[in-house]
Amino acid sequence: MIADGAYGGTENHKIAANKNVHLVTTKFQGRNPDEILGKSEFNEDGKKVLKCTNGQVPITNKYNESNVVMS
Repeated sequence: MIADGAYGGTENHKIAANKNVHLVTTKFQGRNPDEILGKSEFNEDGKKVLKCTNGQVPITNKYNESNVVMS
């Protein structure tokens, strides 16, 4: 499962592992995404995930403007 870096704590990784889930946390901060993330489908402005790498539609989506890194 791919999740925002805010969910990257040890406790969340343990909970995921207990449910046989591999938790991959990320930072969406204006950098090129890792290859696995690059296969996700986003809307035109890149602020909404339309489908993950497995073709699933997210239940919720939140774009946090404060995490945007201006170059």
